[in-house]
Amino acid sequence: MSRLDALAGSGVALLTTYRRDGRGVGTPVGVLVKDGRVYFTTRTKTWKVKRMANRPEVTLAPCTRRGRPTGPAIRGTARRLSDAEAAHLRGMFQYRFWALVYRVVYRDRPVSYVVTPDEDANDDKNDDKNKVAAEGPKAVSHGDGAESPKADPGVDEHVRPR
Repeated sequence: MSRLDALAGSGVALLTTYRRDGRGVGTPVGVLVKDGRVYFTTRTKTWKVKRMANRPEVTLAPCTRRGRPTGPAIRGTARRLSDAEAAHLRGMFQYRFWALVYRVVYRDRPVSYVVTPDEDANDDKNDDKNKVAAEGPKAVSHGDGAESPKADPGVDEHVRPR
């Protein structure tokens, strides 16, 4: 089973886009896998659209609807589709439903993207690296038998979440 088959089976992928400073931001999106490419649709005014305009390199990993990764990540390059290129997506019920929601609820328009997987980044020698990225932080042993989850370097441990 290929990694694209895993994405197609889940129907939802954790799309990681990158800020200008290189930090990744993950967002779950509904995906369609067709002809070795991954398609998704979102709103035009989202931050992920702005981040992909600046830096088209992305990763996709199969995930739950709440964004918990369930498989290895695939690196690729995102490209915004023109209206003519996205015509084959418009016939799908899911596209028509979300286009209506975007227009009525958010007063926004849908925009579609295609992600072309990077061939050199997705070969079998990178399986361990992708698996670690999909699994998240590991527990840290303190030597006394007690373990605690690895701290996220971007989170201040002294600040209480609200």
